[in-house]
Order: sequence, then structure tokens, then C-alpha cells
Amino acid sequence: MGEERKEEIPVVLPGRIKVPPERERKRREEEVRRKEERRGVIRAARGVGVVLSGLTFTVGLLLVLVSGYFIYTGRTLDLTDRMDLLNILLLFLGILNTISGLLLMGRGEVEE
Repeated sequence: MGEERKEEIPVVLPGRIKVPPERERKRREEEVRRKEERRGVIRAARGVGVVLSGLTFTVGLLLVLVSGYFIYTGRTLDLTDRMDLLNILLLFLGILNTISGLLLMGRGEVEE
């Protein structure tokens, strides 16, 4: 009786795939380009943040000064009680805007 012989299939484990140097160089260049774009976007966002924080701070300071002027001098130009309440509301809004502007200015200092 004949012995049946099975063919053995050699198992080869895949090694590290060699990437051609040209493709590797292109991949690195693309990665560097993306990183530079990201830095540019972050830099632009910081610039916008600085402008917005300065604007918020300025508006808040103006609101505080105008409200303070009206409260200090008592010149409400014969306004009703509702307008007096609006004046106090503007004062608090100005204080909040000033504080938020200062906080936003501090936020722009954070590094990546």
C-alpha cells in the first residue's frame, strides 16, 4: 500500500515592506507641509483671538466709563426707571466684557 505524501506548503511570514526611497521622501515632505499649514492656521487663529479680545476689552471699558459717567454725574437726562436699570445693566455688561477680554488676551499666550 502506498503512502500518500502530502505536499508541504512553506509558510513565509511577511517581513517589513520596503518602501521605495522616493515614496518615503514624498511622504515626509507631505507631513512637513501639513505641520506647517497647521502652525499657520494656529497663528492666524491667535491673531484673530487677539483682535477679538482687544475689541471686547475696549467695548467693555467704554461701557464701564459711560455708565460710570452717568451714575457719577446723575445725568440721566430725565430718563425713566427702566432706562436707569438699563444703565446699571450696561455697567455690569461692561465689567463682564472687560474681564472676558482680559481672559482672552491671556489665552493667546498658550503655546502648542
